[in-house]
Amino acid sequence: MINSCRVFWGGIIGLNKIGLVYTFLVVVASSSLAKPVVVNDGRKVTGLVQIENKLNDVNGTIELRPAMRNNRWPLGYLEMIQSKKTPIPPLRAAWYSNEIRPKTGEYKLWVEFQPSTIEGMGGVVGWLNNETGVGIYYQLNSYDGFQVGTVSFLTDDADANFTLDGLFNLDGSPANDDYGSAWSDLGEYDPERFAVLQLTFSPPTDEDREVLEDVTARISAYPSNARTTAKLIGGTSKIELLTNLPLPQGGNHHIGYFGFWDSIWNEGSKIGDFRWLRFEGEAYNELPTIEPIADVVSNDDGSVDQIELMIEDLETKKSQLKISASALDADFISEGGLKILKKGGKNPYLD
Repeated sequence: MINSCRVFWGGIIGLNKIGLVYTFLVVVASSSLAKPVVVNDGRKVTGLVQIENKLNDVNGTIELRPAMRNNRWPLGYLEMIQSKKTPIPPLRAAWYSNEIRPKTGEYKLWVEFQPSTIEGMGGVVGWLNNETGVGIYYQLNSYDGFQVGTVSFLTDDADANFTLDGLFNLDGSPANDDYGSAWSDLGEYDPERFAVLQLTFSPPTDEDREVLEDVTARISAYPSNARTTAKLIGGTSKIELLTNLPLPQGGNHHIGYFGFWDSIWNEGSKIGDFRWLRFEGEAYNELPTIEPIADVVSNDDGSVDQIELMIEDLETKKSQLKISASALDADFISEGGLKILKKGGKNPYLD
């Protein structure tokens, strides 16, 4: 995300004998993450924001923390821990990135999850609107298989917390809790290792719109044993669905880890482990903060022909940033009259 964009220029692009000519520049930065980027590697929780069920009659908590050896050395994954007994419905939580947010409805997510016990449920959540608390998850259910569903964290209705609302089969019929619909079999899944869960959102096709008029995305999800391969775990299958849930807008669209402890009787304890949350797609960037500097260094003739931009970016490499500029006064600076030059580090120049 673009955290700051500082323009070392007081707003004057040039001086003439008549007086001052003010020209405003529009600087746009966006990140097109064509290759998967690591949102969280499992070593820390920095940049993750927690959201959990509003329904919580036992006043329990779910904590996500780095797993440590002897309280000193990180083990390379995050532990999901729940306190107290699980209420009805179970206390569900997500930890979403506040730094990388999808800009469109077309992206891929990966997460690695290993349950600590058969009651430990976990996976990945996308299409998450932090204002409404509604998102679409893909998780490992060690009892029965892999499943896609809808979670509503902020609902007051227990029946609406964990559903298939807004999900449909490819023929337009409502999705159901069955293999061939919102579920796939466990197959040869090995509980002694991390499973890689991939969740993809893509634009609906013309055929999709024919069977579901208000469709907003096509969903596909499948598990594999390694993050470097797209090969499915043997004996399981890809889940493919449609959704008509609205695309979260702007900064409200989030992705993250998702999990809960499924038993409603016992103390929660350790649920499972996460690592390597990854994202591929176009990331949403907040508008940069532009700070004018009073002291302008001008040429001998009083003009200013170079502007220095200092762009700081926490997650995206300089080569992945797209920067453009235009002048509102086309008579003063013609179209194409501005060019961007890069000078080391993260500092492009506008000429």
